Amino acid sequence: MRQPLLYAISIFFLYISKGYAQEYELSGRVDDQEGRPMSFVNVLLLKVEDSTMIKGVSTMDDGGFLFENVANGNYLLKSSYVGFQTDLRNITVNGNTDAGSISLLPATEDLQGVTVSYRKPSIEKKPDRLVFNVANTTLSALSGYEIIKRTPGVIVMNDQIIVKNTSPVIYLNEKRVYLSDNELRSLLNGYAGANIEAIEVITNPPARYDAEGSVVLNIITRSNVSIGYKGSLEGRGTYAVFPKYNFNTQHYYKTKGIDFFFNYNYNREKLNKNDNNYINFSDEGSGQEFWETDLNRITRVNDQSVNSILDIATGEESSLTLSANLSWSPDKRFNNTAKTEIINAEGLTDFSFDTESFLENDTYNYVFGAEYQSNFGEGANWNTRANYIYFQQEQFQELATTFYDAGDNIAQISYFETDGRQKNNIFTLQSDLIAPVGAGTFSTGLKYAKIDGSSGIDFTGISIPNGAISDDFEYGEKTYAAYMDYSWSADAWDFQLGSRVEHTDVIANSIALGEVNTQKYLVFVPSLGVQFTPGEHQSYGVSYGRSISRPGYQSLNPFRYYIVENQYREGNPLLTRTLGDKIALSYSYKQLSFELSYEHIKGALELLPFQNNTSREFYASRYNIDYSKFYSLDFLAPLSLNRNWFAVFFVSAFYAENSFLAKESGNVNVQLNTPGLQAYTNHSFTLGKKQGLTLDAIYIYLSNYLTGSRTLENQHFLNLSLRQRLWDGRAFLSLGLDDVFNTQNVPLESRYLNQDNGFFAREETRRFFISFRYNFGNFRLDDNNRNTDPTEVKRVRE
Repeated sequence: MRQPLLYAISIFFLYISKGYAQEYELSGRVDDQEGRPMSFVNVLLLKVEDSTMIKGVSTMDDGGFLFENVANGNYLLKSSYVGFQTDLRNITVNGNTDAGSISLLPATEDLQGVTVSYRKPSIEKKPDRLVFNVANTTLSALSGYEIIKRTPGVIVMNDQIIVKNTSPVIYLNEKRVYLSDNELRSLLNGYAGANIEAIEVITNPPARYDAEGSVVLNIITRSNVSIGYKGSLEGRGTYAVFPKYNFNTQHYYKTKGIDFFFNYNYNREKLNKNDNNYINFSDEGSGQEFWETDLNRITRVNDQSVNSILDIATGEESSLTLSANLSWSPDKRFNNTAKTEIINAEGLTDFSFDTESFLENDTYNYVFGAEYQSNFGEGANWNTRANYIYFQQEQFQELATTFYDAGDNIAQISYFETDGRQKNNIFTLQSDLIAPVGAGTFSTGLKYAKIDGSSGIDFTGISIPNGAISDDFEYGEKTYAAYMDYSWSADAWDFQLGSRVEHTDVIANSIALGEVNTQKYLVFVPSLGVQFTPGEHQSYGVSYGRSISRPGYQSLNPFRYYIVENQYREGNPLLTRTLGDKIALSYSYKQLSFELSYEHIKGALELLPFQNNTSREFYASRYNIDYSKFYSLDFLAPLSLNRNWFAVFFVSAFYAENSFLAKESGNVNVQLNTPGLQAYTNHSFTLGKKQGLTLDAIYIYLSNYLTGSRTLENQHFLNLSLRQRLWDGRAFLSLGLDDVFNTQNVPLESRYLNQDNGFFAREETRRFFISFRYNFGNFRLDDNNRNTDPTEVKRVRE
C-alpha cells in the first residue's frame, strides 16, 4: 500500500512543480536619453542572489530585446553599451512580461572633480530638420567651421556654405549671426568644437525664424547646470604649405544667481593659394585671343576675438543676459603675384604682362546685446532682446602692371591705388512669447531692425582703369516683422502652422551715380508641416515654406576689387530681395529616412562672371537672376554596425537649374542646368581597452554642381582624425589629416553662347593638424557659452 501511495504523491508534486515552472517571455526596449533606439546593447538576465548570468541577448535595430523561456521569479536586468552608463534594475517575471523602455545615459567618470562623457557622433532626423550630434567625439577637437564642413548635406565651396543649392542663414542657439562668408569662416575657425553639442540643418524653418533664407544652420552649444568654476587652454597647429596656429582659452564661473562666461581666441595664419584662370575671348571685330593667368596669393592673418556672456537671475523665473562679442583683424595682408599671357588664334604669344598687387585690410566688428527672459506658469515664456552692432573696415590696394611685347621687351608700365572704407551701425529689437495653448504650443513675436551704412572708395595713380570711379555710398534699411506659429498633436498626427509678415524700407544713394536704389516691399511668409506616424517604426511627412533673402551690404557697394588690371569683382547697388517657395515630402522607417523636395527661388542672388569680348574685360558681380530651381531626393542612414563602429550614410540625387540674363551675349535669357549626386559617409570607431581612443573617417563626393553660371565635376575628399584621452580625462590630444589624397580642389567653368572662362583655385586643403586641450577646475560643469550675435551681423560683410 505504501509504495503505490508514495508513487501517487510523487506524481502529484511533479505535476504541481511542472505547472509552477512554466516558462514565459521577457521583452523590452533600450533608448538613449533623447528617446532614440539603441542597437547592439548587451542585456543580461542575472540571479538576484549572486548576480550570476542566466541569459544574455543584444538589442535589435529598433532597440528591442527578447528573452524566451524565462521562469516566473525575481531577477536583475543589466543593460550596458560602450560610452554609456550601465543600467541595473530589479525585474519580476509573472507571465509574459514587458520591462518597458530603458534609457541609457552617456557614461561619465568622476576624476577629482572632472567629469568626462564619451559619445559617438549621431544623426537624428526630425520633420523639419536634421540634427548632427557631435559632443565629445573626435570632431570636438576641430573648430566650429570644420565641424560644419563635415555635417551631412553641407557643401563648402570657395568658403561659401551651401545646403540644397542655397546659402543657409547661420544661427547659434536660436540667435542669428550676421557675417559674410569670410567673416563667418574666421569666427567659426576660432570657435572651439568642444563647446558644440550639435548642428541642426533646418530645411523648413518655423515662422519664429527670420524669413530670410530657406535653410537655417543652427549651432547648439552647452547649457549651464551647477555651481563652480571651470576653464580650459587649447593650442592647435595646422601644417600645409605654411604653418598656422590657434590659441583659445575659456573660463566659466557660476554662483547661485550669476553665470559668467569668457572666451579669448587668437588665430595666426599664413595661407597659400595658386590660381590658374583662363578667358577665351572671341569677337568678330577684335579676333580670338586666349588669356591665361597664373596667380599666387600669400595671405597673412592675425585674428583675435573676445566673447563674454553674463547671466543674472533677477527672480525665480526671470533672468537678464548681457553679452559682448568683439572681433578684430588688423593688418590682414594679401600679396598677389600674377603672370598673364595672351595667345592668338595661331597659338603664338602676342604679348604678356606681370601684375604685383598688395592689399591691406583692417576689420573691426563689435556686437553688444541685452536680453530679458521671464517664465510664467504652465510653460509660458516671454523674451525681449536688443542688440547694437558696429562694423568698420578699411582696405587699401595698390596694383602695378608691367606689359611685355612678343619679344619679351617692356612695352608699358601702369600703376594705380584704391583706398576703401566702410562703417555700419545696426540696431535690432525683438520680443517673443511662447505659451502652451490647448494640445499644442503657440508662439508669436515682433522685430524691428534699423541699418545705417556708409562706404567710400578713392582711385589714384597714373593709369586708373576705365569705369573705376571714386565714390561715396550711403545705405539705409528699416525692417518691421511680426509672426505667429502654432504646433500641436492629435493621435498619430503632428501639425505646424505659421505665418510671418515683413515690411522693408530701403534707400541707397551713390554720390557718383545718384540715387540708385529706393525700395518698399511687404512680404508674407507662410509655413506648414504635417507628419503622420501610424506605428512605432515609420512616419510620413509633408511641408511647405516660403523664404526671403536680402543682399549683403558689401554686395551693394558699387566698388571694385582687382585681381589683375582687366579682371575685377564689383558690387551691385541695384540688388533687391528674393522670394523662395519650397515643398518637401518625407518618409522614415526605423533609422532610415527619405526626402523628396522642390524649391523655386524668384530673383535668386547669384555671383555671375562675364567677359566682354570687345574690350577684353572680365568682371564678376552678384545679380538677381530670373529664377533658380532645385529638385532633390535624399537618403539618410545612421547605423550602429557593432559595439565600436558607428556609421552615417547620406546620399542626395539632385537637379539644379539657373535662368539669367546674359549681359555680354545680347541680353538674351540663358538656362543652365545639371543633374548631380552628393554622397557622404562618416565612420566613427572607438578603440583601446578603456575606449580612450577614437577614430573618425569622413568621405565626401560631389559629381556635378552648378553655382551661378559656373559648373564643377567630380569633387571628392577624405578626412581622417584621431582623439586620445589623457591623464584620466583631464586632457585630450587630437590629430588629423584633411583631404588625404589632395582631391578637394577642382576647376570651375562658365561656358555658354560667347562666354568661355574658368579658374582652378588650388588652396591648402590637404592639411595636417594637431591640437592639445587641457581642462581645469570643476569640469563637470556645462557652461552658459552660446552665441549672442543677432541676425544682422551676417549681412554686414556679404
